Amino acid sequence: MIKTGTVKNTQQIKTGVANGRSWTLWKITLEDGFQATTFENIYSPGQQVNLSVEEKTTEKNGVQYQNYQIVPSKPRKESVVAQNSKFEEIMKTLTELQAQIGGLDQKVDQLLDDLAKRP
Repeated sequence: MIKTGTVKNTQQIKTGVANGRSWTLWKITLEDGFQATTFENIYSPGQQVNLSVEEKTTEKNGVQYQNYQIVPSKPRKESVVAQNSKFEEIMKTLTELQAQIGGLDQKVDQLLDDLAKRP
């Protein structure tokens, strides 16, 4: 489910260590009162968000609890076509810069020749 809204506040719930790595569990509350938990500390009050959440049901001491957990977003990988396009753009820019530097080298050589001919 996708939940859209504005972050009202964030609250640190728990911290701990697992497998030698520390972790922190956060509760995110939206302006409409919707709450969800996450291990990512990337939300701040006033931030507009589109949260991908899933409902979790847990049982503790015979009591069932229902809450929402934010599904961590995965970085999007650029397509090969987009990567190649950027590479070609960078190579074109480098070629142009190389031509400009070559032109500057020629001008500097001419100036040095002119200076050498002066008495």
